[in-house]
Amino acid sequence: MVMILLDFIPTWGIFLITVILIFLSFEAGFYFGIYRKNHAKNESQPPASSIIGATLGLLAFVLTFTFGLAGSRFQERMLLVIDDANAIETTYRRSGFLEESQQTQMRDLIYKYVSIRLPNSQPEDLQQTLTTSDELLNLLWDQATVIAKKNPNSVMTALFIQSLNQMIDLHSKRVAMATKIRVPLIIWGALYCVTILSMIAVGYYSALYRMRSILLNFVMFLAFSGIIFLIAELDSPHRGFIKVSQVPMTDLLKRISSSSI
Repeated sequence: MVMILLDFIPTWGIFLITVILIFLSFEAGFYFGIYRKNHAKNESQPPASSIIGATLGLLAFVLTFTFGLAGSRFQERMLLVIDDANAIETTYRRSGFLEESQQTQMRDLIYKYVSIRLPNSQPEDLQQTLTTSDELLNLLWDQATVIAKKNPNSVMTALFIQSLNQMIDLHSKRVAMATKIRVPLIIWGALYCVTILSMIAVGYYSALYRMRSILLNFVMFLAFSGIIFLIAELDSPHRGFIKVSQVPMTDLLKRISSSSI
């Protein structure tokens, strides 16, 4: 659901939208504060500073929680790339236990699989990449099944199938982390609701005490929007500027190409 709603918007677009929302929220609070100050002169002023402090503290908590959630998943995706590359390399090495004709066929399929898993410059081709990857894994498994039936008591064949099974499992985990396990939509909603309410409160406070600085407000708008932008970047594996490093896969492809393993 998160992907459907947010992945059509580039991360820089999320940044601009956030800046505009924060600005409008602050202005709404500011003009409401002016209205209350002019039309409620006989009413006692509430402890605005305490309320503002509590509201901004809540915003800081939600930002920290969401940033930590996105950051931990980004780190997990990086570790999965390393595990995936290691599992593929182990499978490639163990294919040497097979007969020469079977070994050649398996290594050709593994080479194609690694090639297709490297980052694509066109994010819209992601689905095609996943489809091709699944097809290659199915071919590998089908061939492994045939080999296992021919050699049911072979320890070497069992070791190869074990590493191939781990390779398939890691592929599934990487796909799930990239396409399904994201910051939940309800947390995004809570983050924006708290941000908007906090900016309304800050604008209201500024109006009550005539504390308005264009420069300071601009810095505040950019600071909060920048943090939300970073959260969106960390939560967006296939768009934006922050990418999970694919160096382990690239190095593996080089070693396979040069037949150094």
